[in-house]
Amino acid sequence: MFKKLIFAITVLALAQICANAESLPAKNIVFLSNNHESMVQNAISNGAREAFKDLGARYNTEFAIKNITPLSANSTGIENQADILSSALQQSENIGAIVIPNLSKNEKLSEAINALAEKKKPVALISTDIPESKRIFFVESDTGAIVKTILDEINPHLRENNFKLLVIYSGKEDIFNAPEPKPSRVSQKALLDAFKGKPYVQYASSVYFSEFAKKFQQEIEDLDNYGIIFLSASPLINSVPIKRDSDRDFIIVMSLRPHLGQYLRNKEISMCIGGDYFGYGYLSAIAVAEKYFEDKNPPKDKRILAPIKYKVYQTSDFDKNWNALFK
Repeated sequence: MFKKLIFAITVLALAQICANAESLPAKNIVFLSNNHESMVQNAISNGAREAFKDLGARYNTEFAIKNITPLSANSTGIENQADILSSALQQSENIGAIVIPNLSKNEKLSEAINALAEKKKPVALISTDIPESKRIFFVESDTGAIVKTILDEINPHLRENNFKLLVIYSGKEDIFNAPEPKPSRVSQKALLDAFKGKPYVQYASSVYFSEFAKKFQQEIEDLDNYGIIFLSASPLINSVPIKRDSDRDFIIVMSLRPHLGQYLRNKEISMCIGGDYFGYGYLSAIAVAEKYFEDKNPPKDKRILAPIKYKVYQTSDFDKNWNALFK
């Protein structure tokens, strides 16, 4: 009889534990991106999930990040971002949002953020600020540090005779002497501004750098001393090895895409640099949750994070951090 009683109590206890687990409230933070870069989205989402470990225990809540599919490539999304955000946060389980805005001057998105603030649905912004809005938090990379780091790599080579800097951007065709590109990121714009009027700078457009190098082999061979900066990793996405050149001083890539690890290991690129996307998600999730549950404002409504960079001797760090933070 005693054994039966113990068994019955155990069953009831387990049932109560299961009931408590099932009744644990679930809350989502919506993540609305402005691009199709899965790496960026994954890193930001992973940062938020890391923050949820503490937030879940603190607020006795099961948190999740709800990714909104990026807008189609043929849409500017200026109106759509505001509409998608407003629609998503109408759902009670969605308590707030992390947004990468398309534009800094976006009245409709600003109005949507303000309306959501009145409904106690806080919004944090990443990379592009809308300071006139009632966003609860904004985080970005230290653009000045990114530009300084790149310029520090370039400056020692400016003393070389006939030094040329090829600034290569992703384009629809291969052009050796191309017009200055339109920047797609704040850090790109800052770097391009630093290059204005510099006689040693030459812009080039590339689909795949491997094909670009074949097409313009003679033009590249005619360069006595030169360096290359890729404004994105897209021209290297096919992972074709880069031919060594004794006249080339360096290759810098403004990206942290995973396939760059191969180029670092083989010493085909000198450095890659990008934003702390994991940190963006981590800090933004905390700001949104604390505002929603406690009406608590972050200590600073704006944070500037140091960029992440890797050189050829840091390949193991690149691989380790990629696996931990960006997958």
